[in-house]
Amino acid sequence: MRETRMARRTFLQLTGAAAGAALLAGCGERAESAAESGTEPMVTVLMPGQSDETACVRISAALSEVTKQKLGFSVSIEQVAPTNYSAELWKRMVCQTMPDLFFLTENQPLDVYLNQNCILPLSALLEEHPGLKALFSEQQWASKTYYRRIYAVPARAVSMYQIGFLARADWIRELGARPEKITDLDALHDLLMQVRQRRPNAEGVLPDNGQVFPFPELDPLGDTFGVLTEESGTTVVNWYAADAYSRLCRTMHQWYQEGLILRNASLRDEPATDRMRLGNSFGFFARLNRDSLDCCTRACGTELTAIPLGPTIQNGSIPVESWCLPVTNSHRREALALLELLYTDASCYDLFANGDGKEEQLHPWQNLYLNASGLMPETDEQPQWVSPAYGFSFNNSAVAAKLDACRALKNSYHNGLICGYLDSEEALPEFLEKLEQAGIQEILQAKQSALDNWLNASH
Repeated sequence: MRETRMARRTFLQLTGAAAGAALLAGCGERAESAAESGTEPMVTVLMPGQSDETACVRISAALSEVTKQKLGFSVSIEQVAPTNYSAELWKRMVCQTMPDLFFLTENQPLDVYLNQNCILPLSALLEEHPGLKALFSEQQWASKTYYRRIYAVPARAVSMYQIGFLARADWIRELGARPEKITDLDALHDLLMQVRQRRPNAEGVLPDNGQVFPFPELDPLGDTFGVLTEESGTTVVNWYAADAYSRLCRTMHQWYQEGLILRNASLRDEPATDRMRLGNSFGFFARLNRDSLDCCTRACGTELTAIPLGPTIQNGSIPVESWCLPVTNSHRREALALLELLYTDASCYDLFANGDGKEEQLHPWQNLYLNASGLMPETDEQPQWVSPAYGFSFNNSAVAAKLDACRALKNSYHNGLICGYLDSEEALPEFLEKLEQAGIQEILQAKQSALDNWLNASH
């Protein structure tokens, strides 16, 4: 019991220290690579990734050969390590050194940047790019709509996924395991125990950006503070207070105690694919869709096997990742023209998503953030559950301060619970009590009211 309290206290201290680190270490001077080159405009792109400067320059030059000819401008792509990306983006926003086009990951809620007046509304500009607008469904555009205006372009054309596990294919073959027989967490647990017995020094389950298990069969309604599940229908519920969440936390704590989850997983914020490249890890949980296996296999540098663990669902959480334009820069039409080209030109899409295959050993190009293009429509497969709120976006301005407080608590508790580091018997009641004090009930009520109004207007 004393060790559990110490573990919780240590975890909270470390996450608190990380959250409290100074955002601005000084704006500094920016490289001139974002400046105009020659007479044509230069469209600058900022995104998370591990590609070095040499690879970025190489792919930028190759892409610019096409954009100069077809669109009349050049392209300069810059990648920032995922662990530093959010802080770097905030710094550039404050320093007004934003690129023409930037990416928001699923860990960077669109509404946070929207409330800071950092993102340009796109509704009028999109009318000039009907090809781009036609690539996504009305629901996908609706999920990017706030105050009746579109503020972002979905980064992925897919809207269905399954919770699953991506594992090293060679290790599975060594064990003689049959992935198609692994359909739930109990069966996956047995597989992980076999891996541990055969390779006692190997790392079993890796975290992905500090989180072991992605949100399961639910619609997070943008921020996970008030969700819909198949059981709840159109009633917004507190997922963190649900029995399913408590059971999942207990399961992960057991796995952690058995050594099946990487130690200090909740404190590691690198992508799981980065650690997989080191070669001593078995796999990680992921949202599976038609592109995730190929995309993650390329990023890991080794063949992976996908193990689906849940039903196929469709909700508003897949288009969370976004391409956005800042309010400050002038190359707005060019930035949207670039996105339209990437989504509609097969060779440009392949170059941006997969690289050119040159100098891969020394300067590899990695891009996990555009792996589903409009060139590939959804399959004919029908989802087993479609969220009744698919396409709904929540205007959280009335409860923004309460949401910020709840997000801070989630950062302090959720990853520790879901990675098994914290004992849910003690930490979860503390988490729930603090959420109540932070105002989660007001958030639930506001979101329920907004959802009811949206459903009534939609039907």
